[in-house]
Amino acid sequence: MSKKNWMTGLILGGLIGAGIALLNASRSGEETRAMLAEKGMNLRDKAVSTVDDTVKQVEKTTKNIVDEASDRVSRLKNIGRSVFQEEAAVMQEGLQEAKEVVKTK
Repeated sequence: MSKKNWMTGLILGGLIGAGIALLNASRSGEETRAMLAEKGMNLRDKAVSTVDDTVKQVEKTTKNIVDEASDRVSRLKNIGRSVFQEEAAVMQEGLQEAKEVVKTK
């Protein structure tokens, strides 16, 4: 049995057990409904908090990835510019040498 199936079974069993315990509890229906409403609100608040935390973490991670990619692009542009300038200088020298050869003949 995989961990995912085991965890799913554990959670589902816990929820079913809690439901049965609530139905067999010595409370009135009104008390049980009020308790379920409160627990539902708490669960909703936890879910919203978890989603908010996850969204913040995803935003932070995305920003880090974008910043790193931008930095790499900038470095590559600088390398490309440097190589271009070096090659342009070599081409200029070659052009000057070619002009001198043509003039001397």
